[in-house]
Amino acid sequence: MKAPSNLAFLDEPRLAPAVAFGKASWLLSDFDEPIWIVSLGVEPIHLNWQVVLDDDSYLTDDKNVDLLSGLKYSLIVATRNSLTENANTQSAETLSKKFHAAVGVIDYLLIHARELQLSSAGLEGLSESEMKALLSKLATNASVSESIYDWSIRMTEFSLTVLNEVSDAKIVSVLEANPSMYEISSTQLESNELSIPLDDIPSVRAALYHSGYYDGHRGAGFTVNSIRVSDDIYRNTVRGSMAKPKHEILSFYPLGENYKREMEGVKVTYGGGGGLNETQYRLFYNFLSGMRRLKTIGVPGPDIRILDRVAGYMPELAKSGRFVTVPSGTIFKLFKGAIEFHDELGPLVLEGFCKLARYCHENDIALISLTDKQVVSIVGSDLANHGVKKLGLGCRNSSEVDNSGHENRKGKKGEYFQRLRSNVGLLELVYVYIGAIQFVVGLLMARRIDELLQIPSAEAFDVTKSWLMFMKEKSSTDTYGLRKFDARPIDPLAVDMLSQLISFQEELVNAGFSTEMLTIFAVPSSHGRKVIYPGSKTSMSTCFDFLCDYFESDVNASGRRYYVRQHQLRRVAALLFFHAYGKGSIDTLRWILGHNDIEHAWRYITESTDGASLRGAEAQIIAEKFFTGDVNNYKSLRELMKKHFGTDDVRLVDQESFADRLEHLMSEGVVKFEPVFVPGPHGTEMQILVHVKGA
Repeated sequence: MKAPSNLAFLDEPRLAPAVAFGKASWLLSDFDEPIWIVSLGVEPIHLNWQVVLDDDSYLTDDKNVDLLSGLKYSLIVATRNSLTENANTQSAETLSKKFHAAVGVIDYLLIHARELQLSSAGLEGLSESEMKALLSKLATNASVSESIYDWSIRMTEFSLTVLNEVSDAKIVSVLEANPSMYEISSTQLESNELSIPLDDIPSVRAALYHSGYYDGHRGAGFTVNSIRVSDDIYRNTVRGSMAKPKHEILSFYPLGENYKREMEGVKVTYGGGGGLNETQYRLFYNFLSGMRRLKTIGVPGPDIRILDRVAGYMPELAKSGRFVTVPSGTIFKLFKGAIEFHDELGPLVLEGFCKLARYCHENDIALISLTDKQVVSIVGSDLANHGVKKLGLGCRNSSEVDNSGHENRKGKKGEYFQRLRSNVGLLELVYVYIGAIQFVVGLLMARRIDELLQIPSAEAFDVTKSWLMFMKEKSSTDTYGLRKFDARPIDPLAVDMLSQLISFQEELVNAGFSTEMLTIFAVPSSHGRKVIYPGSKTSMSTCFDFLCDYFESDVNASGRRYYVRQHQLRRVAALLFFHAYGKGSIDTLRWILGHNDIEHAWRYITESTDGASLRGAEAQIIAEKFFTGDVNNYKSLRELMKKHFGTDDVRLVDQESFADRLEHLMSEGVVKFEPVFVPGPHGTEMQILVHVKGA
């Protein structure tokens, strides 16, 4: 492919380092400006360098020019992988990660300015032990809100300070007016990370509320505005005022607890701990390493010998977490439900929403201004017969007849989800259907989530509609930040479902509801606003959650529901194959997959599934056979596992641990999986042979 500017940077005059690193593609301001305006492809970010240091001087004062210049240059260096700006070969996503990591290190230095004597010693005064302490602190938590800003600790201190500043009489008055402040749910207790005594939580809520730190209303509840709090806590930082994770323990709900899912979810990942992994760690280390450039730029920086010693330092890092395996039975249940929803109701739901959109555009009115009776009349009798009675269960209704005001429109949790499964709200059904399509396409295509999210609805297929087009993830190296376009064969079922989403967007554009075609998994506003949002990881998770609650996906032994995610589906296409073509095959699955030729189907699976996901599926299917009584067919493997787990009955071991160990042995070449195709009562079947090295 051609690189941007046709490699014109090769003809550029070589700039002095101070000039070359005095600008960046993302920097919209002059280098010397006290406030930088930064553009990383989204809304502009402001970096305010006018912060107070440990000696009460400002970073922008003339006396601190070397320190300020060193921080600014180091930030630019950290986001570059070449002296020449146009020669950078990184994606926008990688650039953004490097930028935010670098700004995080700068804020760490500013927060600890007093201990580091930053105003007097400057960057050249940073010692080896101080740099290692910085890296060790960053490694303690994957969230910069905790590792850099100590958000939970600082929020605790701030809350108790505000409590002490508000009079007891005012606290009593606020609590009397807001009795829901006394309520603390089990969910809030479970997620609590603050060190505030539980008996003080109601009073803390009242103090923060009185002091103006809450946002919300009676219907949706009240939540602490983290930006407003951060503005007060992190005054002397460049970006400390950005939004932080919500501390749910401080939220209160006058009309009942806010909820998004019916049940607590099974954790999606396990292992890995809460610390940084090596990839994340390297982003932060990149900033310190880049300080080597300061000497050539002409700005004082850390001693190169110290940087050399720090280069070999590696704190204890977290291993990458593993995605929890969703039981095959749960997958089959959701897969069957998604197909049936598509056949019986899905297209009708999208058509009904488009009718509402067209009606509102033609009459210049908002969706939420429609009465329930109008909604039923416009969408038609077919949807009414399926149970549709209103625009949405959770969105506001501003009509004079059905006006909901700011009251809690969802009602009690049990009643809400019963109405969801009775098809009462149209908007919720749109989310269920998009979740169903995500599930089937994600399962059959086994692509990474970012690849699916970036599929343009206007160019999703090739001309034959037999290949899915997408930007390949992790393919931007040496392509100047541009990902490679790739194509993979796509099952006709997935084509049919995605075509519904394409037609949906086309109709919304034609109806005047939307101005352009977006990515294929775009979603309408759940609040009934006149807007369509591009698909995102958040919207994809929301749609998956609606799907799982609608079809009541299984729960584990602890009563937690399996809410699936795309990462967990990447091995599922292979699992479906093993169940569909194994002994005692399921004809329905064969029909769904559309492959009567078993060996052709196997080729499709191996071509569309990466090696790690395929190996994980193979390990899971063998583990399932072990734990359902098929142990004797794998005697050599049983003996190998007995030695590792130290028990004669391997089935006493946790199935997840068994599958993990097996997958490791397969990656090491100790165990080999081999499918064998043989004649059977249902046609050609597959049997699984397991070879153990040396057995």
